[in-house]
Amino acid sequence: ECRAESLGHVGASIELSLKKSRQASINRGLSPITLMAVTSQIRQPLATGEVILKDWQAAGLAKPSVLKPLIATLEQCQIVRVMGKLSEADREGLVGVIQGILGA
Repeated sequence: ECRAESLGHVGASIELSLKKSRQASINRGLSPITLMAVTSQIRQPLATGEVILKDWQAAGLAKPSVLKPLIATLEQCQIVRVMGKLSEADREGLVGVIQGILGA
Protein backbone atom coordinates (compact mmCIF):
# COMPACT_ATOMS: atom_id res chain seq x y z
CA GLU A 1 0.00 0.00 0.00
CA CYS A 2 1.24 3.47 -0.87
CA ARG A 3 1.73 6.20 1.69
CA ALA A 4 1.32 9.84 0.70
CA GLU A 5 4.53 11.64 1.62
CA SER A 6 5.89 14.84 0.16
CA LEU A 7 9.38 14.57 -1.32
CA GLY A 8 9.90 18.19 -0.39
CA HIS A 9 10.92 19.83 -3.65
CA VAL A 10 10.22 20.17 -7.34
CA GLY A 11 12.87 18.89 -9.71
CA ALA A 12 14.23 15.95 -7.73
CA SER A 13 15.98 13.14 -9.54
CA ILE A 14 14.51 9.82 -8.46
CA GLU A 15 14.83 6.11 -9.11
CA LEU A 16 11.58 4.23 -9.62
CA SER A 17 10.59 0.76 -8.49
CA LEU A 18 9.46 -0.78 -11.77
CA LYS A 19 10.46 -4.01 -13.50
CA LYS A 20 13.63 -2.14 -14.47
CA SER A 21 14.89 0.88 -12.52
CA ARG A 22 14.38 4.14 -14.40
CA GLN A 23 15.37 7.70 -13.65
CA ALA A 24 12.89 10.53 -13.80
CA SER A 25 12.39 14.11 -12.71
CA ILE A 26 9.58 14.97 -10.31
CA ASN A 27 7.45 17.91 -11.32
CA ARG A 28 5.55 18.32 -8.04
CA GLY A 29 5.67 16.92 -4.53
CA LEU A 30 2.14 15.51 -4.24
CA SER A 31 0.69 12.02 -4.48
CA PRO A 32 0.27 10.90 -7.16
CA ILE A 33 3.34 12.65 -8.50
CA THR A 34 3.92 13.81 -12.06
CA LEU A 35 7.29 13.02 -13.57
CA MET A 36 9.27 13.25 -16.80
CA ALA A 37 11.67 10.75 -18.32
CA VAL A 38 15.44 11.24 -18.05
CA THR A 39 17.90 9.37 -20.27
CA SER A 40 21.66 9.29 -20.76
CA GLN A 41 21.14 8.38 -24.43
CA ILE A 42 21.65 11.82 -25.92
CA ARG A 43 21.08 12.03 -29.66
CA GLN A 44 21.95 15.11 -31.67
CA PRO A 45 20.08 17.04 -32.79
CA LEU A 46 17.78 16.94 -29.79
CA ALA A 47 14.18 16.02 -30.51
CA THR A 48 11.39 18.52 -29.90
CA GLY A 49 10.85 18.97 -26.17
CA GLU A 50 14.20 17.48 -25.08
CA VAL A 51 16.49 19.49 -22.81
CA ILE A 52 20.07 18.63 -21.84
CA LEU A 53 20.61 18.72 -18.07
CA LYS A 54 23.54 21.07 -17.55
CA ASP A 55 24.13 20.14 -13.91
CA TRP A 56 23.53 16.38 -14.21
CA GLN A 57 26.06 15.48 -11.50
CA ALA A 58 24.34 17.72 -8.92
CA ALA A 59 21.11 15.91 -9.79
CA GLY A 60 22.74 12.62 -8.75
CA LEU A 61 22.96 11.24 -12.28
CA ALA A 62 25.89 9.04 -13.32
CA LYS A 63 26.17 10.34 -16.90
CA PRO A 64 25.27 13.43 -18.91
CA SER A 65 21.50 13.22 -19.38
CA VAL A 66 18.55 14.75 -21.17
CA LEU A 67 14.94 15.36 -20.10
CA LYS A 68 12.50 13.79 -22.53
CA PRO A 69 8.95 15.07 -23.07
CA LEU A 70 7.41 11.86 -21.72
CA ILE A 71 5.11 12.62 -18.80
CA ALA A 72 3.64 10.04 -16.41
CA THR A 73 2.04 9.92 -12.98
CA LEU A 74 2.90 7.38 -10.30
CA GLU A 75 2.33 6.85 -6.62
CA GLN A 76 5.19 7.92 -4.35
CA CYS A 77 5.57 4.36 -3.03
CA GLN A 78 7.06 3.44 -6.42
CA ILE A 79 10.04 5.70 -5.76
CA VAL A 80 13.09 3.79 -4.57
CA ARG A 81 15.21 6.80 -3.64
CA VAL A 82 15.76 10.49 -4.26
CA MET A 83 19.04 10.78 -6.14
CA GLY A 84 19.55 14.53 -6.13
CA LYS A 85 17.99 17.85 -7.03
CA LEU A 86 17.89 19.72 -10.33
CA SER A 87 19.76 23.01 -10.39
CA GLU A 88 17.82 26.24 -10.89
CA ALA A 89 18.90 26.37 -14.55
CA ASP A 90 17.76 22.79 -15.15
CA ARG A 91 14.44 23.45 -13.36
CA GLU A 92 13.90 26.40 -15.69
CA GLY A 93 14.52 24.06 -18.64
CA LEU A 94 12.01 21.61 -17.16
CA VAL A 95 9.38 24.34 -16.80
CA GLY A 96 10.03 25.46 -20.37
CA VAL A 97 9.47 21.93 -21.70
CA ILE A 98 6.22 21.57 -19.74
CA GLN A 99 4.99 24.96 -20.97
CA GLY A 100 5.85 23.94 -24.53
CA ILE A 101 3.97 20.65 -24.19
CA LEU A 102 0.93 22.34 -22.69
CA GLY A 103 1.07 25.29 -25.08
CA ALA A 104 1.28 27.75 -22.20
